[in-house]
Amino acid sequence: FAPELKRLAYGDAFLAEVEAGEGPSLHRLARALRGTPAELLDLDLRHYLPGDILVKVDRTSMYHGLEVRAPFLDHRIVEHVAALAPELRCGRGPKFMLKAAVRDLLPAALLAKRKQGFGIPLGHYFSGRFWDFARDAILANPMIEEGFLDRRKIEALLAAQRGGREDWGSQLWALLVLSLWRRQPGDGVHIR
Repeated sequence: FAPELKRLAYGDAFLAEVEAGEGPSLHRLARALRGTPAELLDLDLRHYLPGDILVKVDRTSMYHGLEVRAPFLDHRIVEHVAALAPELRCGRGPKFMLKAAVRDLLPAALLAKRKQGFGIPLGHYFSGRFWDFARDAILANPMIEEGFLDRRKIEALLAAQRGGREDWGSQLWALLVLSLWRRQPGDGVHIR
């Protein structure tokens, strides 16, 4: 969750730990790696792209009969960029080199536009037959009883989503995945 949304689901004691910097933090993990920028970029290229991003794109596109290309992963481009100093690759803002290369070809407004992904209609998933399963699984999360998550706050998120007043689909999806991950085999939640 984004920092402002943590208050919507975390238990009070756990929230206090996280806000005090004592709880788990991906930022603290990243700092602990202490790799050079080049090492961290190489780690991304060798593990995150093939083990996460590219796998998801390939599976999703093939399921729908599409062939997707990743032109910026052409070996000549990757080799050229890898030979550049890390400061040139990531020191001047997002996609600085790419924007500089096409500055004369594209409108300035397009180059200034923020990155935009293809959203999944998670809010829509939390309706119909999936609703009962998702609600039950989220509320059965052992982390509620352990005090990490607050049942009242989560029930309020569920009610707002169910009532159509707000779209908390992404947050509820994260809670559902967390709940299913946290549960032990044989706890009684069955996916059909």
